[in-house]
Amino acid sequence: MDTIRVAIADDHKIFRKGVILSLRPYTNIKFVQEAENGEALLNGLAESQPDVVLMDLRMPGKDGIEATKTISKQNPQIKVLVLSMYEDERFVFHMMENGANGYLLKNSEPQEIRRAIMDVHEKGYYLNNYVNRILLKRSHARNKSTPSLNSEITLTDKEKDVLRFRDKSLSACFLCLARSRTQPAFPGIVSWEPVPDWLLARRFLSYIGSQSK
Repeated sequence: MDTIRVAIADDHKIFRKGVILSLRPYTNIKFVQEAENGEALLNGLAESQPDVVLMDLRMPGKDGIEATKTISKQNPQIKVLVLSMYEDERFVFHMMENGANGYLLKNSEPQEIRRAIMDVHEKGYYLNNYVNRILLKRSHARNKSTPSLNSEITLTDKEKDVLRFRDKSLSACFLCLARSRTQPAFPGIVSWEPVPDWLLARRFLSYIGSQSK
């Protein structure tokens, strides 16, 4: 199993050390950088070269929101996994829309943090039930478009990536909803009939705040 290089950014040293200690039994995870804020994290990326960053949101100086946006633009190969105390769905949606690859609360068990690190590294995203519910709710609220049978369907590169994630069972929860044959809980999103792959991609992208063009 390949070693995953991990950086952690949090302004509370005792929390950083606690996370590192709790993940020590997992030998495929190696911590290569600690930072007390977003600026220190960004300054050390060239040397530490992490695969995954565990990112707090509220930090002095450059916060986790701005640091995530910067990483997404300048180092898109690095996956950002938010590890925050904020349960507000607005933070979750905003972070997923602006470059985060997953969102965990700070009371998560070490086993889930490990699983999330591995998923964002191997598959690109980690979407647990908590995040799925928020993104599905936002997607349903924003889905006001009327479908057309006359226009040719094309997929963007990002939508093709989503289909590859689908093949790796990235979000089993979403696929179960999308292909459900039971009474739909979200009319207009959950269909009575099997959903074609292109529509799965479009619906999944709406989860993370992207709009197909």
